[in-house]
Amino acid sequence: MKRSNNFNYFTAEKDPTVQRKNTLKKVFKWLKILFYTFFFGLTLTGCIQNFVVASSNTVGNGIEFYNSKKDVVPRVNTLDAKETITSYVDANGETQSFTTKELKGNALDTVFLNDRNVLEKLREQSQKNGGNFGEYNSLTSSFYLNVSEEGFSNPDAKIFVNNGKYLFATNGNKTYEFVNEIKPIYVLAPLNNNVVAQISKVTETTTDENGTQSVKDKLYTDEQSQEKRFGIKYVSGLARINDYSSDAYVAKPTLKYSRDVLQLYYNYEFGPSSEFYKQLGSDVSEFLKSKIDSIQDKTIVGTGNNSPLFYLTPKQYSLVNYYSNRMKVILSNLGWYKKETVENVAIDFSSSKNFLVDDALKYNADSNILDTRTDEKELLGSGGAVQNPVTDWGQSWQYGPFYGLIVYPFSALINAITNSLPSLDGWSSIIAILVLVLLTRLFSLFITFKATIVQSAQEDLRVKKAAIENKYKGFENNKQMKMRKQKEIADLYKKNNINVLDGFLPQLVAMPIFFAMWRAIQAVPSIKATTWLGINFGATSWREVIAGNFIYLWIIIVVVIIQFTSQLIPHWLNKKRLKERTTVAEVQALKKSERYQTIFIIVFTFMAIIFTAGVQVYWLFTGIWQTFQVIGLHKLRKTQWFKNKYSRKKPA
Repeated sequence: MKRSNNFNYFTAEKDPTVQRKNTLKKVFKWLKILFYTFFFGLTLTGCIQNFVVASSNTVGNGIEFYNSKKDVVPRVNTLDAKETITSYVDANGETQSFTTKELKGNALDTVFLNDRNVLEKLREQSQKNGGNFGEYNSLTSSFYLNVSEEGFSNPDAKIFVNNGKYLFATNGNKTYEFVNEIKPIYVLAPLNNNVVAQISKVTETTTDENGTQSVKDKLYTDEQSQEKRFGIKYVSGLARINDYSSDAYVAKPTLKYSRDVLQLYYNYEFGPSSEFYKQLGSDVSEFLKSKIDSIQDKTIVGTGNNSPLFYLTPKQYSLVNYYSNRMKVILSNLGWYKKETVENVAIDFSSSKNFLVDDALKYNADSNILDTRTDEKELLGSGGAVQNPVTDWGQSWQYGPFYGLIVYPFSALINAITNSLPSLDGWSSIIAILVLVLLTRLFSLFITFKATIVQSAQEDLRVKKAAIENKYKGFENNKQMKMRKQKEIADLYKKNNINVLDGFLPQLVAMPIFFAMWRAIQAVPSIKATTWLGINFGATSWREVIAGNFIYLWIIIVVVIIQFTSQLIPHWLNKKRLKERTTVAEVQALKKSERYQTIFIIVFTFMAIIFTAGVQVYWLFTGIWQTFQVIGLHKLRKTQWFKNKYSRKKPA
């Protein structure tokens, strides 16, 4: 007898409550799919954009995030002073020495200029010169002397300032006003190679009692002072560095700015208040010029001459040599020669014109003008990478939802915290990172708590899964047996009410947050400029260690330890329980999954090592959180409340 369809009314399929539940399940399923897809898209986008969108470890370069256009800061080049001792042999054959101070660029001392009064003055100065400070796709440059000498020190402004003008420029400047008083700077004319010295002494050949000949420097005694001096038989000539002060250079602001920076170097290292000036007793440029002007026979130009052109004491000769070599380094580093240089490395000293080193006019500085080889469009000290400041939430959406939804809000919070705690220096950045770690981890735990429980439950099923793997060992090439194995594993998860995809949710949520924090730490100026416990957040730790800066070693060691601990602690907690429940065969099957996890740990540890110090600090705090979270969940799972509320196993 055929059953009537009218009886279907009394089944659960027609129950409105059941129908609503089924509908809600379908809606929830599709929402979950959309949620997973959205977070996967954010993760993929964030990963790609972190490598594609240009950033920089220095403040004032690359993409940077600010809460206001008034907060945009320039690139500041920090110069530290380093004492140098130079030895020489005096007229009596005794070794003497003198001390000088040299300016050295400090790439790790990145200045974050957060004084709004100074920033406003910089904007006014930029506008006066037709510049584009604070604009998108621009370059800025300024210099700060981290020294104590009066007239050069300005710790409050963090930029060298003189007569109310800052040593600052942008690539959009139409004009430039000198900050320093530009004075003539004379140097020995540069040669096209390092074979011939720029200055050499008269020598004489002597024969000892054994008939052995030797060549030594000849000393001359001054009739009035009775002072012993060297006779200088050759100089390459005298060159004057272009001061770019004529009307022809009014519309060439980058050249004038370069000359201004050079004048600052000269004033500090060789000016009236310098240690060098005290040793020589006069301005070295004027000293050189007066000596070369005193040459009576200016037709003597070659190196074959062995008669004095003028005289220098051993100390003066050593000081002139030091000045000549030091100016080579300064001029090369500032772009006045073709190549940058370090001591004891050959340089190409070719200038923009051929110097008259074999002509009597080589003694005339006005015939030997030294021009910078830097292109007029290049801005000295700008770092090369253009600055792209993002100053509001709407602008961040130009980079897509990853920046608009996650990166900029993170950056805005960091800026708000660090700007409100300027007196704490590096600790304000630590507080900002800690606050973000707490907020993001609590948020992640809130929306992934059940998924985290699933992930924890999957750890419990590793033994049962390993037993199934061991059961089908040897049938890897049998398609039918592989299908049966996969069905048994699927039934195992179904019996325990576990969706394998739920186990990926914590990572799916954590990854875009990590990529966003990575970008924020790279692009928030206050973080990039942070120095905490001796480490600069913009530096790459492993490179600093290789360079001999071992203070960065501690952050690498601590991050590696925390990373290993946070990854391995779930297995340490379950190790004893697993040993009690597993057979020898099952333990062997478990080793396969453990190998994958070992690879996973090694990859993440390697990533932790190669990141910048700022990202490592963030990873350090997240690793500590992860460790305590795992321990907390482990203890929570043992409670009766947890077993009653989150028992995953379906009733029989």
